[in-house]
Amino acid sequence: MDQKIIDWLEDSDPVIRFRLHRDFLHSDPATLKAIRQSIATEGWGKAFLDHRNENKHWGLAYYLPKFTSTHYTLLSLRMIHYPQNDPRVLETVNMILDQNIGKGGGITASFKYPTSEVCITGMFLNCAAYFKAPEEKLKSIIDYLISTQLKDGGFNCRYAHKHTHHSSVHTTLSVCEGLWEFEKNGYTYRLEDVRQKRKEGEEFLLCHKLFKSDKTDHIISEGFLAMHWPYHWYYDVTRALEYFVKSDHPFDSRMDEALDWLVSKRKNGLWPLSPRRNGQYFFTMEKVSQKSKINTLRVLAILDKYRPSEGSQNVLKP
Repeated sequence: MDQKIIDWLEDSDPVIRFRLHRDFLHSDPATLKAIRQSIATEGWGKAFLDHRNENKHWGLAYYLPKFTSTHYTLLSLRMIHYPQNDPRVLETVNMILDQNIGKGGGITASFKYPTSEVCITGMFLNCAAYFKAPEEKLKSIIDYLISTQLKDGGFNCRYAHKHTHHSSVHTTLSVCEGLWEFEKNGYTYRLEDVRQKRKEGEEFLLCHKLFKSDKTDHIISEGFLAMHWPYHWYYDVTRALEYFVKSDHPFDSRMDEALDWLVSKRKNGLWPLSPRRNGQYFFTMEKVSQKSKINTLRVLAILDKYRPSEGSQNVLKP
């Protein structure tokens, strides 16, 4: 990677610096630990925790409003690799596990409405497993997610509705992320089932080439060809490919068209940040730009995994 790019990325929030040192500079464990711990004491990470209320929530409630609620703040903390050992975060995670378990054992958006929701449950599992919630409290969530898988291998947030038979890429990716986080962090409950369901969910995404209809080959939604961060609950091909990298999935030729699109968005070795989704925010992490630090790091990690000749080793070549 070019030294000018490294210097540009170094002059950043610890969230950016951690990814730079972990994925590209391959710094020693002590350096990585120090940078990661600084996420909690300065910059974006500290700002999120400063907005935590005395009642252990963020925003107005667990799921209100988007995107300053407890749910989306926890998801943001997961995205920025916030240190896993902060007792305040685990306190909130345990509170949700005590208060928001709905019908069927999943997570409900509000304890006033008992129906569990598949997409919310997948996202919350991602956060809860990352922050090392007690396994006993996660068992009903695992049971619920496994029980909601559809015949095509994916998942759909409208699972509770009649005649829902085709999965959603949004929900499927959220569930896969949660199941992977559960597996990665050393949990053992129904582990073989977790792995199998996750693999089947991955196959559902790959059958759609990550953004196309499996029947007509048409683009499902133009919104999937975007580069949002944070991405909240929204699906796009950058997020999907990043998941496949994190879960160490081998290259699959059905990724090629999504990878082609990512390469096409490159300008002078850098990648843009799409306009953020409508909603409420505590603060702006990165401004919309054609030169996004976070997305440049995300895409280069993807290319280094699946197309190394187009990755960080050639970041400044036209």
